Amino acid sequence: MLGTTAAFAATPTGITVQTAAEVATLNGSGANYGPPSNATFPDGPLTVASGTSVTLSAGPAGGDADTILLVLSGSKASLGAGTIGLTFDGLTPVSFTASNFFSTAAGGFPASIMGIANGAVNGISFPGADHAAADITFNGPLTPTGVALGDVTITSPIPLRVDVFGDNSSTGRIVGNAPNSGAEGVAPVPEPSPMALFGLGAIGLMGVMVMRHRRHHCTSA
Repeated sequence: MLGTTAAFAATPTGITVQTAAEVATLNGSGANYGPPSNATFPDGPLTVASGTSVTLSAGPAGGDADTILLVLSGSKASLGAGTIGLTFDGLTPVSFTASNFFSTAAGGFPASIMGIANGAVNGISFPGADHAAADITFNGPLTPTGVALGDVTITSPIPLRVDVFGDNSSTGRIVGNAPNSGAEGVAPVPEPSPMALFGLGAIGLMGVMVMRHRRHHCTSA
């Protein structure tokens, strides 16, 4: 089937972390929003554990875009001194700290974006969240629909939602976005509690003591 043959997919060429000013430029005069999407995560919205790979595929309007803007939304305050990692296919990974996050207004996003502004993904609503962004460039338009563009893997110590915007290098503007159903949630993997760590340590210590006791008993016999 022509529409799902991977050989026709555009090839990713690079990924860069975007500043608030760069995102504001993409949101400047002439930017367009709303489905049909340029690219999308699987129908959902779905929430996956931190470090889980999820395939990003071309959408019905893939031909309008040659670049994908992934927008990570969460709480900058909750991230604190933590770091978020993002990989896409074989490209060099990028990372985000609290300094990479900005407000919706600073990024130039409109107050209401068709399909995403009024709904929550992973408990996070887009307008009130802090955002960080990465631009993934390709060697051509993202057509045809349904072709896998690459796997996104995000490791994060805080809950995130990840929205997909398309932009066009010739205009330098956003040309569409996936709706909430094409967004992804990332849930941090819970760290072991201090009591659990103490319990594991105690079990290990007991094991060592038992082995020593057995060796002593065998030596004395």
